[in-house]
Amino acid sequence: MLIEVATFRLAAGAGSEVFAAAERALATVVLYLQPGLVRRTAARNEDGEWLTLTMWQSREDAERAASATAGHPVRRAADALVDPASMVVRRYTTLD
Repeated sequence: MLIEVATFRLAAGAGSEVFAAAERALATVVLYLQPGLVRRTAARNEDGEWLTLTMWQSREDAERAASATAGHPVRRAADALVDPASMVVRRYTTLD
């Protein structure tokens, strides 16, 4: 199993409620339709940093989904709310 952790800040002018709604739409309308997705959740800390945690059956599933959803309008809308300079994505393979 692959765990993908992304940390980021919102773009200037992007509100938390608007991003939360865009993230929910991205998860339900786009990502949960991708083969191999196990779970996705988002969180925010008190300093304004956000995190998404996405669990995939395999690295191949994660990479396939990234390619398949790159141009999706719901993904583009969510991505537009994120400060790209702040984005850090890390992938971890589980031990079990």
